[in-house]
Amino acid sequence: MVVHGSATAQNNLGSCYYRALWGREDYVNMEKWYLRATEQGDALARNNLAALHYTRNGLKGI
Repeated sequence: MVVHGSATAQNNLGSCYYRALWGREDYVNMEKWYLRATEQGDALARNNLAALHYTRNGLKGI
């Protein structure tokens, strides 16, 4: 479902990376999934992406 375009699922996956459910925070994948959800108009993902950029000063290489 995530790959097929569910903005909510994409935002949730970004949040899983934030919560370090797989061992540690993964900022690259966090930004990737928040960005995909944001591109579909998900307001919560947009907020999460903005918070990530605010606290991490943005990421490069995606």
